[in-house]
Amino acid sequence: MNQKRVLHRSDMRVYKIPLLPELGITRVWVDAMLVPLFGEYIPDEWANGKGADRTFFWAILVHLEADYVYALISDVKQQQAIRRQEQLQQVPRSIQIADEWVERLLEGQFVSSKCNSYF
Repeated sequence: MNQKRVLHRSDMRVYKIPLLPELGITRVWVDAMLVPLFGEYIPDEWANGKGADRTFFWAILVHLEADYVYALISDVKQQQAIRRQEQLQQVPRSIQIADEWVERLLEGQFVSSKCNSYF
């Protein structure tokens, strides 16, 4: 059993980590283990990241590498914004109607609740 370090609550930085899939412990665990001293704070039972407490995990990581955590969150949010923008660009902005339907629609009178005129 390795000697473990203790992080007192008074030394902890309070930072709310967004609940995003990209920031799940299992996705960040390998990188976190590369942070010097990180392994000295976590219990041996969490050696593979399973069962790790999210709040504790992020508190230790923010304590040791705050700039890395902030950059990671910023990067994840930026990637989400890019994906959201790409998804919006893929959504068709118009619909196509077959000529026969246009004719059927034009046969009757159309009243719109969004417009004061009759067509």
